[in-house]
Amino acid sequence: HRAKVLVYLPRGYSSQKRYRLLIALHGWGHAPEDFRQHTSLAAHADRQGLVLVLPEMGKTVYETRFYPETRGRWGAIPGARWIGEVVLPFARERFAVSKDKADTAILGYSTGGRGAVVVAQRYREFSRVISLSGTYALLELPAALGESKIHAAVFGDLVKHAERWRLDDGVRPDLRAALDGVQLVLAHGGQDKVVPPSQLEVMERFLGGERSGAKLSTRLEEKAGHDWPFWDRAMAWALEDW
Repeated sequence: HRAKVLVYLPRGYSSQKRYRLLIALHGWGHAPEDFRQHTSLAAHADRQGLVLVLPEMGKTVYETRFYPETRGRWGAIPGARWIGEVVLPFARERFAVSKDKADTAILGYSTGGRGAVVVAQRYREFSRVISLSGTYALLELPAALGESKIHAAVFGDLVKHAERWRLDDGVRPDLRAALDGVQLVLAHGGQDKVVPPSQLEVMERFLGGERSGAKLSTRLEEKAGHDWPFWDRAMAWALEDW
């Protein structure tokens, strides 16, 4: 399988140095160019010495498996596996980036926010996970919501195949420990009509208890929606101390 990857090298980039790596995941049906057009991510990369790797993922939900009922696969390999097994090794091999977990982060918005969590749970190579307006608890999504429908297109009907939805859920108890020591930075808009703000509350309960070893920072912006102005602000907040 081949897919495009947009790469941004910080100002003054030198192959003799080692930079921190940030993989950024776009939302369902979006493109990596959207980051360039709508955010200040490149400015943060210049200021903080980050190599940005932005894969083109089409209409993926950052799934870990495909099924006979899967309609419209984004590519030959499930999205989460593509990031963890292809994009991350590619970035480390081709560019002057540190291979240390402490210098590696993953960011996503909307479905990409979910993807950042799913990937980090299964590939323990990231010290910071930034998820903006993400979907975490799949089984709690209203069936009529578009976000639920795009997952049904991969996993099949929820009633018939609930175990598949649970497999890729972001709040699986058996994967809680996978985020121990990881800095989780989550943000959501209080007026989000695409992904309910209650998804943030679920993740706060999941990672905020005594059984969790994750380092959790969250922000609910009451008047924000599911849009670029909010995501741009949230990215600045999420990256300011990294």
